[in-house]
Amino acid sequence: MQEAKNGSDYKQNYDVIVKWMAEEFRGKTLEILDIQTGVITNVYSYEPIRLPIKAERLDLIIEDENEFYYHLEEQRNMSKKHLYRFASSHFYIAEKYGAKLKDIILCSGNEYKGPTEIQTQSGNYKPDIFDLTNRDGKQRLEEIKHAVDEGDTSRLLELIFIPLYGKPNDPLRSDIIVELFEFEIKLVNQGILSKRIAAATMIMANKILSKDLLSKYWEELQMYDAFEIAVEKGIEKGIEKGIDVLDGLFKQAIKCRSVDQLQKSLQIATA
Repeated sequence: MQEAKNGSDYKQNYDVIVKWMAEEFRGKTLEILDIQTGVITNVYSYEPIRLPIKAERLDLIIEDENEFYYHLEEQRNMSKKHLYRFASSHFYIAEKYGAKLKDIILCSGNEYKGPTEIQTQSGNYKPDIFDLTNRDGKQRLEEIKHAVDEGDTSRLLELIFIPLYGKPNDPLRSDIIVELFEFEIKLVNQGILSKRIAAATMIMANKILSKDLLSKYWEELQMYDAFEIAVEKGIEKGIEKGIDVLDGLFKQAIKCRSVDQLQKSLQIATA
């Protein structure tokens, strides 16, 4: 099965995830990731002007009912240098959110074996690091399937993160994600799962599955036109067509001697 090398093909779609997560997570908690929070009231992105934020990574601010803020980031193949970058970002963002800000790092890809905190003479930085590489995506998917069969749908939001579970060299990883997509589409058709969750899961898998395979499932979900990659293509084609039409109309307008003639030209051009 062909795999994608990285997430650059769909990096613009992470902005879409922010909106969907805000709608799906509001009124819930991060318990699905074993993270203790109050009830979530808002989810939004934060992009410090002076710090480089790669668009293909998940980067969210989650606010709960107690006005605590959780800076949630997903880092593929995390290393020590990333921890220092997170520290810089944390204290920059803390200027706005203050002492109620907590960093949560979701590690995917290769297992992280580096330090978990930075200590200096001026203080320390210690985020909560959740290494998803040791989580068994197949087992967790089967547990969620069993729960749904029993009528328990409380953990469906976790489906979004299953593509991040496991190690990149697992030969069954792609097959597990395909099974996950099939399960989600089934639940969507049954009215059990929202299309937003299924779509967000597919975007999270963009670093693992090929672009062609993802497009196949997007079309099957009948959500292809909801993605920015499709919208962007549509806009490009629309602009190109629009420019041709406008250019033709401009030439016709010069030749027209009356309003009636111009109206006839418009009808022909837009038919």
